Order: sequence, then C-alpha cells, then structure tokens
Amino acid sequence: MKKIVLIAVALVALVSLSVLVYGIEARQAADVVSIRVSDALPVTDPHSQLWSKATEFQLPMGSQTIIAPVKPAPSVPYIQVRSLNNGTHIAFLITWADSTKNDRTVKIDEFRDGSAVLLGPVGEMAVLAMGTATIPVNVLHWKADWQADIDTGFQGVESAFPNFWVDMYPNVIGEPPYTLPGNFSDAAKLYLPGWKVGNSFSQPLKVTSVEENRARGFGSLATEQSQGAIGRGIWENGQWSVVIARQLHPSDNEDIQLISGEKYSTAFAIWDGASGDVGARKSITALLTLYVQ
Repeated sequence: MKKIVLIAVALVALVSLSVLVYGIEARQAADVVSIRVSDALPVTDPHSQLWSKATEFQLPMGSQTIIAPVKPAPSVPYIQVRSLNNGTHIAFLITWADSTKNDRTVKIDEFRDGSAVLLGPVGEMAVLAMGTATIPVNVLHWKADWQADIDTGFQGVESAFPNFWVDMYPNVIGEPPYTLPGNFSDAAKLYLPGWKVGNSFSQPLKVTSVEENRARGFGSLATEQSQGAIGRGIWENGQWSVVIARQLHPSDNEDIQLISGEKYSTAFAIWDGASGDVGARKSITALLTLYVQ
C-alpha cells in the first residue's frame, strides 16, 4: 500500500510539473525575443535576409475599449513580429495584412496606417495604464504618411487638390504651383507657424518616419524633445512590413535603457486608416514580455 501511495504521489507530482512546464512554455511562446546578431541591423530594410535569423512571433490583436475613442473590434486578427539587436541597437519588424494603403492625412477625413511599439519596465502593472508619473513608458510610433513624405516628398494641399491655385504666397520662391519645401525660403516659416515653432507634425523635411514618445498615464502621450528612432515601412501585395529601431542605450533620459540579458514589458498597436483609426482608436496586443538576448 505504501508503495502504491508513493507511486501515486510521484504521478501527481509529475503531472503537476508537466502542467507547470507547459504553462511556462505557453507564456514564453507569447513573449517576444530579440535575437542577438553581430551584423549591422537592417533598420530601413524590411526585406533584409538578416530577419530570417529572428524568431517570428504571431501575436493576436484585440480591441481598445478603455480610453475614448474606442475600437470595439480589431482591424486585423494578428500581426507577426521579429526582433534583432546587436549590442548597440534594437530593431523590430512588424508585418500585418492590410488591403488598403493609407498614407495621406491632408483632408479632414483622411487617416493614416501606422504601427507602434511600447517599451516599459517588466512586472509593473502601471504599464497597462500607459505608465504613471513615476513609471514612464516609451512608445515608438511609425506613421505611413511620414513615410510617404520621405519617399515621394512632402504631401501638402496640392497632393489632395492638384488643381488648387493661389494669387500670392508670401516669401515663396518660384512660380505656382508651389510645393514644399524645395522652393520655400526660411522667411516662409513666418507664415507656417507649425513649422516655425518646431511642431513635428508640420515639418516638411522628414528625416525619419518614426516618432519617439513618452507617456506617464492615459492621455499623457507626448513627443520627446530628442528624436533618435528610425524605421521604414513598405506596403505591397496587401501587406505592410515595417521596421522600427532605436538605440539600446540612448543618451536621452526620457528613454528606457534596454540592457542585454534583461526583460521588459512591451506591446504593439496597429492603426488602420481605412477604418478611421486615430489616436486611441487602434488595435492592440496584450501586454507582453520582451527579452533582449
């Protein structure tokens, strides 16, 4: 009888251990691992062969019903994420299906496609609330319209209304039709206040399609003064492939430092312009764990 009891206890322990291991593996399967490589990262090349060295994680997307404007149902069921780092920089490749390319926001009813990566300390429930006053988070936001500004030139009124005409444009150089920024003088900034005061949304000369933000709670998302993130997005055959990259150890004290061998909280968001996504109206993943190999 004693032998039978010991065998039964051993079996229970074995089953419990199996369940525990399976649970750990299941949680690990939902995490994102940034694979360490020795090469320069493909920070502007979504099609680089180097991405084959990174593990692909398929992440389900959910609705955003906490903060207005809400999104009751996600626009895409899931996204694919890969990540690489080389000891100095980290890069994410995010791909998702999108039948329409939305990369212009000139008219009031136009909305962009976009994607974002949230980075924060691991194990902090405050990260679920976009951080707090004492636990800030970083958000790297890629924007399709900024990408179009870089690839094809700044999109102004003339891109939405190609036949528009004005009698006089103060301090502009050349003749109509006027385009930005090639034939605009520095004095023209006086008549373009957003550009003059440094509003990142008004800059005609884009150097990156990724905006670095920090947040200290719901509704506190703000553009960082120092911008160091880079990336590139390509839309083809009904799919976006977007790279978002930044330094592991930026000098900006607003950014979270990413240390090799450590874990961090992360989440991903997708905006579908065709669905009218803007601001908080987006598709989101659960809060995940990022391991920097």
